[in-house]
Amino acid sequence: AVGALTNAEFTLAALAAACRVVGVMAVGVMVRRRVVRRTLGRIWRALVLAVVPGGPGEAEPTDESPRLPFGLAACLGTVLVLLDGLLGGPLATTVWGA
Repeated sequence: AVGALTNAEFTLAALAAACRVVGVMAVGVMVRRRVVRRTLGRIWRALVLAVVPGGPGEAEPTDESPRLPFGLAACLGTVLVLLDGLLGGPLATTVWGA
């Protein structure tokens, strides 16, 4: 919807902001659930598996694996870029052409 209502630069800036927001949300969930070490271990195994064929087995998500609402992050990222443009922030010159 953001892409249909805005230009490409705004859409890409909103997507980048949404990725940052969901990253912060993920770190918050990991700290709150106290699974930082286990999560980093899974990320490490996935990276090794991507580089070394036949490396450690893939970590399967469990029922207790948290789910993050990317739609909420996309909404927050879009609002952040919109506010940045309206307030003349650092993205204003590239996104808004101001």
